[in-house]
Amino acid sequence: MIRNLLLPRSHIPHDKSKPICLHLISIAFLSFILILAASAASAQTYTVLHSFTGPEGELPASPLLPDGNGGMYGSTENGGVNNCGTIFKVSTATGGVRLLYSFQGGSDGCEPSELARDRFGNLYGTTYDGGAFNAGTVFKLDRAGNETVLYSFTGGADGLNPWGPIALDALGNLYGTTFDGGKNDQCSPLGCGVVFQVDPAGNETVLYTFLGGEDGYFPEGVVRDEAGTLYGTSLGGIYNLGTLYQVDSGGVKTVLHSFSGQEDGAYIGSGLSRDRAGNFYGATSGTCRPCGTVFRMDPAGILTTLHTFGGGTDGIQPNGELTLDAAGNIYGTTSLGGESGAGTVFMIDTNGNETVLHQFAGRGPGSFPDKRITQDTDGNLYGVTIDGGAYNYGLIYKLALH
Repeated sequence: MIRNLLLPRSHIPHDKSKPICLHLISIAFLSFILILAASAASAQTYTVLHSFTGPEGELPASPLLPDGNGGMYGSTENGGVNNCGTIFKVSTATGGVRLLYSFQGGSDGCEPSELARDRFGNLYGTTYDGGAFNAGTVFKLDRAGNETVLYSFTGGADGLNPWGPIALDALGNLYGTTFDGGKNDQCSPLGCGVVFQVDPAGNETVLYTFLGGEDGYFPEGVVRDEAGTLYGTSLGGIYNLGTLYQVDSGGVKTVLHSFSGQEDGAYIGSGLSRDRAGNFYGATSGTCRPCGTVFRMDPAGILTTLHTFGGGTDGIQPNGELTLDAAGNIYGTTSLGGESGAGTVFMIDTNGNETVLHQFAGRGPGSFPDKRITQDTDGNLYGVTIDGGAYNYGLIYKLALH
């Protein structure tokens, strides 16, 4: 299950094709923009921490999750013993990677997605495939590297193909979404997806089943607030360009916003981030008219577009959840665009000004950044690309901000 860079989600192989945006701008203005971009990028130091080789994984699939001691956890969609993905730990000091678990592709699952970590150091996640019914799993990996399947999806009303960000509460309940499945087949014979809860004993509860159309379909992960309300994104909506929604603790769903393709953007293809004030941040991938947006939605449900991507050196198609620092700056990546067309790392300040921090050069130095950026206590940024590295299996990078 590899993200298609042209659409929010697809079940077809990644073709690395690049959309083309044509803009009527003068050569002088373009040169000015390139000089500004080069100046911004030159203030940063980019390092490839690790190139994936295959046995320890291919195609990194999860944002890096800090352990608090200079290490970070992550997952890969492919690679490992049976090419079903892995869980790993990387040292931010040396770039060394330690394999924690290699999925077998049977009842233990195949193609892991994003991870969560509890206060005891246990890791939790989902696999898109595998399990007892080959419909995906929810799993736990303890500190000794022992994997336990908490729940195997059947592919029916309980959901099919879990994917995207997951949330853990203080009692150990895990919340997430499945891309397909559910009782409704309006979207496809496989269903429109569900929001689910799995308790520590492995009991699953379907909190909501998507209906398709204006209600939305094919959800992609959740984030949870202190009251237990879940927030997420889906395709569909009034204009069929994506929605923001919430599901309260009683299972009541509300569509908070339907994207129209105008100033608010189109095609929401990743999860949400939340600040302490209760604002949510996210990105639309766009259609190159414009080429994506970054937005904020306040607690009252009012959506504000913070930046619109032009399709040039500022990037095309922002991808993955956004990261916020203590000062309110927003960090993210675009999967395409930049001087080489291989993606960018960007920052948007509190006034809505965008700065391109890094432009990926392609292949060895990395192409097509994916997933949320992680920031350490020193302000350094860490992330993954799904292409590039010494073996073209993807890499882990560090971007030091000076």
